[in-house]
Amino acid sequence: MALDAATGRRSWAASTGVELGVQPAVAGGVVFTGSDHGALHAFAAAGCESATCEPLWTASTGSSAVSGGPAVSGGQLYVGTADGQVIAYGLP
Repeated sequence: MALDAATGRRSWAASTGVELGVQPAVAGGVVFTGSDHGALHAFAAAGCESATCEPLWTASTGSSAVSGGPAVSGGQLYVGTADGQVIAYGLP
């Protein structure tokens, strides 16, 4: 759920169908978050002109749960998994 900083009201929300177990990262106008089910989700930070937004993209870690908040650096999205892997995804 995204809140309007000025009013504190909900500006948009998203349903991923899974529990999001980590804090999101925001970079380049995109919100990145991971889940307990080994999935990553990217959402437009500005919303989608609707109360509920679909992800811009979703990816699997091919592994276990995302165990820490994603990090963005140098055009890459990094996530750590519960089985000790660090996975990097190239960002457009």
